[in-house]
Amino acid sequence: MPAYNRAELIGESIDSALAQTFRNFELIVADDGSIDATRAVVEQCRDPRVRFLALPHRGRSAAVNAAVRAGRGAYFARLDSDDLWHPQFLEATVAAMEEPPRVGVVYTRASTFAADPALREPDRGHPLTFPGKPFESMLVRDHASAAALVRMECHQRVGGFDETMHWWEDWDFWIRVSRHYAFRFVDRVLARFRIHPANTLHVHGGAAWATRADVLDKTFATLATLDPELERIRAIAYRNAHFDAGLHFWQARALPAAAREFRHGLRASRRPARAAARLLYLLGLQELGHLSVVRESHGALARARQRWRARST
Repeated sequence: MPAYNRAELIGESIDSALAQTFRNFELIVADDGSIDATRAVVEQCRDPRVRFLALPHRGRSAAVNAAVRAGRGAYFARLDSDDLWHPQFLEATVAAMEEPPRVGVVYTRASTFAADPALREPDRGHPLTFPGKPFESMLVRDHASAAALVRMECHQRVGGFDETMHWWEDWDFWIRVSRHYAFRFVDRVLARFRIHPANTLHVHGGAAWATRADVLDKTFATLATLDPELERIRAIAYRNAHFDAGLHFWQARALPAAAREFRHGLRASRRPARAAARLLYLLGLQELGHLSVVRESHGALARARQRWRARST
């Protein structure tokens, strides 16, 4: 559990971990140089499974890497200090991890919640776009979000989370892991992501979304050659990355930035007309989502959006 100035929320996150029906785990809270009462809140917990790791302020990825390296188990799972696990998260993911055939990552669905309904976001986590092809699937979308159980060897093999990245480090990590390991999806909502103004993507929204495609630049720079299928996937991946960024800017009414990202997405696509139709569909869903009568069906809209994305590949 990486933490930075989370005194107000971290207690609830710790409680959700300690409420797990699977009991054989340790919880390592990696404090990234907090200057509030985060440490005091953690030390109020007397459960011997909780370990506090005091670190200098070097960023979230450095905190996660330090916690994983300090871990003594065969698997690790990341729970951010403002998010929650359902009681069966570890039980279900450990069971799935130990089923044959062997996989490196097990991930689940996750719901989102917010005190301000205007901040609500679609639920996260869905099946691989290309079954049996985790690398290609992770390129076109971050399927795993952060509700995942990972073999410790995966972290060691790919070198952990990139500590030079301020944003999208999870997606980058999944892409690198997916080049070597299979992924398994548990089709249950087993985590809850809290959406609030202090979230990284809300604090740094514009700057973060403007770098969404940088993850793909980094990935494809490591590939010497691309076969025709991967070239097709590359076009879809860049289209999706730019469209996702554009939709964020559109929602924030930063229209010049949205237009820029939409143009990049259309140029990246091998089928511009089809991409334009898809963009109009996604914009329509987003605009409808602003209506209170439709907001009540937010989950259904998100699932429809995911189905369209799967078909459009």
